[in-house]
Amino acid sequence: MTLAWALLGVALYLAPLLLVFLLRARPGRPAWQAALDVPGTLALDLIAILLLARWLTLEVASVVVRGLWLVGFGFALRRRSAPLRAWWQEARLRSWSSALSSAALAVALSSSLSFTFAIWDRYWHIPLVGSMRGQSTPFANVYEMGKPLYYHYAGNAVASLLQVFSFDHINSSYALGRAHDMLFGLFGLAIAGILPSLGLRGSLPAWGVTVGSLLTGPVTLFIEGATRPFLGRTLTHLISLSFRPHTPLAFLAIVGFVAALMLPVWSPATVRARDTRACLFACTAILPLCDEASLAILGLMLGCVWLYAPETLGSNRPRGIAWALGLLLTIVLVVLVLGGTLTPNGPRADVKLVPWRLPGYDQESLPIPGPDTWKPFFFDYFVVLAALLAGLVTVLTAGRQRAVIASFIAYASVVSLSLASFTKIEVNGGTENSHRLVTAMLLLSPLFGAYFAFGVGRVRFLPATRTLVAGLVAVGVALPVAASLQWLFGLRPVLATYSVGNYENTDCRRLGARFAERPRIAYVDQSLWFEFAGCRPIRAPSSQTNLGSIEVVTGWPALAFQGLALLDGWLPGNDALPAYCAAASSDPVCMRSIASHACQAEAPQLVRCSISAADRRSWLEAAGMRR
Repeated sequence: MTLAWALLGVALYLAPLLLVFLLRARPGRPAWQAALDVPGTLALDLIAILLLARWLTLEVASVVVRGLWLVGFGFALRRRSAPLRAWWQEARLRSWSSALSSAALAVALSSSLSFTFAIWDRYWHIPLVGSMRGQSTPFANVYEMGKPLYYHYAGNAVASLLQVFSFDHINSSYALGRAHDMLFGLFGLAIAGILPSLGLRGSLPAWGVTVGSLLTGPVTLFIEGATRPFLGRTLTHLISLSFRPHTPLAFLAIVGFVAALMLPVWSPATVRARDTRACLFACTAILPLCDEASLAILGLMLGCVWLYAPETLGSNRPRGIAWALGLLLTIVLVVLVLGGTLTPNGPRADVKLVPWRLPGYDQESLPIPGPDTWKPFFFDYFVVLAALLAGLVTVLTAGRQRAVIASFIAYASVVSLSLASFTKIEVNGGTENSHRLVTAMLLLSPLFGAYFAFGVGRVRFLPATRTLVAGLVAVGVALPVAASLQWLFGLRPVLATYSVGNYENTDCRRLGARFAERPRIAYVDQSLWFEFAGCRPIRAPSSQTNLGSIEVVTGWPALAFQGLALLDGWLPGNDALPAYCAAASSDPVCMRSIASHACQAEAPQLVRCSISAADRRSWLEAAGMRR
């Protein structure tokens, strides 16, 4: 039954996308327009909800925004009924086969893992997502008191909204998995709509670029040692990285940004900058809340491309400068109003230049130059090197084609800027976040590689070069995909050890979840902590004591008497502490609460207790944990 509620949540979340599609549908509408509407509409919708959540809770704001969408659609439909009927009469399912099959393939890749495991730092995201829907922006960390959340939280907000639109039935862990599936599917849908404008038509290119982008990463097939096939030397597979909630949303926004910028160059006869500007601004607005490092790389790429092809931003250079300043202003406003990691009030990152090195991902770094450096670099960035070489060969052999040269400038600038910052910049004294600087580069490599090999550019001489470029790109994409598939399907026992639980059979209504519930400081039975915290908005402390270079508490929850001691410090004066316990609890704090007869039934198999300040201190003293 929870699957049905989850599907309802996805349907209501995607309602604005459907409404925009219907309002803009007309006979002969090009696929790229519908493709750009995917990231553009979802980004604008999420920004609108987050803005309204400055005054309302996220849950209430989402309902209000959905109502406004429906009202606006109702008024606009009266004027659009004739074009919509004409489109419906002309529409053929066959014309949608490429986009729908690409989206289905992406969802299948995601669900092969998301339906089975809840991996990586889900132990933090479960209570955070559950708590956010009862909060207003700027959000607070579920594990901290009186401190805003300095984090790229947009992916968590998407999962929280799926909970809301399921009418608070599904657990936040299950919502995170379904959000991952949904965003992967939308990525495949967008890619399939963009490729025809590059000269890549049909289902095979759409499947290849979709799979190649989502499954790119290091070629671990040839790496020996304990990390194979888990990690490369400097990064992990993008499919693994995508299970951080903000990452699949960033994938969609990155592709939307690049397509909106490059389409006036790829299809100059049919696309103008004004046609793609809305998507460009929308993707720019959402990226500070999900991937600020990639936004910086893309911003520098924009400048490099614009110097050669000013038509990417406007009809002339003064207008292009004005629109570029508008994009910069958009970033500043989003950061000031909605926060995120770039907020001026947030912690300052310690960024410094270091000697050239290949930063390790959970491994030691290697010096550049060094005898052991080039081999891991080659295998980690094989797809990048293949696409870059393919672009260079295409530029040299395709004649002075403006679209080819502009595309090579775009891709080469992303590669140069990413690798330069990746190997030279150190953030907060470590390398654990260095991989963020190459996410956009890896994601875009199959797209640009496919364009260079199979797109609109035509070889002017040496016809065999086309075969060489196509083979180079095919191998460059296929080997990382094979390595990622080995990771995806060959490490099931290992991944199981990292999984917290999907709680796909948990109906949050049976745990007392209700609309417009606010987070409250509470103790939760350790046997149902994640199940409850994924359904009901709470505030609770973490057991994490060593933050390292990270200034956001993201650890496991503090349980039993450790949790009670920390909660006692959070409460003012002699306030009673609510406690939610299993009716037949083995939790030491809950057992004492139930024995004191200070509990009442909250839901089936769940009781709500009240722990007085005197009882807390007495129990903590008996446990040797009195503050």
